[in-house]
Amino acid sequence: WVSSELTAEVLNVILREVMGVNTTYETEIATSSAHGVRAVMGCPHPLDPLTCEEDAALNASSFLLAPHVATEVWAIYGDGIFDKFSANPRFEQKPIKGGVLGYKGREGTFVSRSDIISEAKEQNRVLQWFEGLNDRLGDTTVFMDDIQAIVDRFGLENFTDCNSPSVSYMQDGAAAFKKWFEAEDPDAFEEIDGKIYPKCGEPFAGKVWTSKRARERYNQQQLDGTTGKWCIPFVTSSGYGTTHFLQQMHIWNISACVFNLNWGDYVLAGKEFRALEYWWWPDTTFDAQGPVGVIGLPQDQIQHSEEYYLTPVDATDCNLYANPLLPDVDDVGDP
Repeated sequence: WVSSELTAEVLNVILREVMGVNTTYETEIATSSAHGVRAVMGCPHPLDPLTCEEDAALNASSFLLAPHVATEVWAIYGDGIFDKFSANPRFEQKPIKGGVLGYKGREGTFVSRSDIISEAKEQNRVLQWFEGLNDRLGDTTVFMDDIQAIVDRFGLENFTDCNSPSVSYMQDGAAAFKKWFEAEDPDAFEEIDGKIYPKCGEPFAGKVWTSKRARERYNQQQLDGTTGKWCIPFVTSSGYGTTHFLQQMHIWNISACVFNLNWGDYVLAGKEFRALEYWWWPDTTFDAQGPVGVIGLPQDQIQHSEEYYLTPVDATDCNLYANPLLPDVDDVGDP
């Protein structure tokens, strides 16, 4: 993502031009903080946790020696992977936490365009609060595009399957949802081979998770024989944020259709459509559209430790991680 690439470029310049270290950097190896820690450790397949933390056949000698550094690793995600490695006796070498970068990351639900907020205010709706998106206060879909338009634009076959390993965050969210809301909404998840998955039913079977309120509206349309918008599209990628979002859409009675696209389509959808989207600061990808963060109560860390996500996530440290076999450069020039 843009902010991590900028940080990597700055680090690259410092190492090469100030410290005299010959360096290169790549942007495609890791696309999340968890991937970054695995890549730093030398995992041959950093996008797949099974080949790193859980595969008993692997040991330290199975891992590659590069890349050596990962930038902008979010503590909320990367630290958990770091702890798994540090606690695993198979690995004599542990990833090194190189320190905090000096700025924090903030992720959450965003309204994709600032003009949506302005239009809603003219009708006395305040959409930058979770409560303002509550369908009991009035139809919120009127301010957004129809999800069918997004399906037509990208093709349902290009939406990520809800049970794909690449959206494991979403599956974590389904398990946490079951823990707290099974009695209220047993149709939000399903169990397959002993594992909990988000239940993504009609009309976009296997591809789009719908909140309870969205399902109610869709079913009512089917009974009435009517058509029209029935949910707010909520676009993300790789399952980012869905650990929390599934509960928040339920708690606040938001008529939401949550789906994942590959990175390129996710960026296009966020720029082209009026929707809710996962996004984070300090990334600049959607700045031109003026996205507005949806505000909730301050993070309740006790609730979050118990996987109850009424409150959004607070800002988190952005760290630098290094491979344990990184050469000693203390004697390379005078920084």
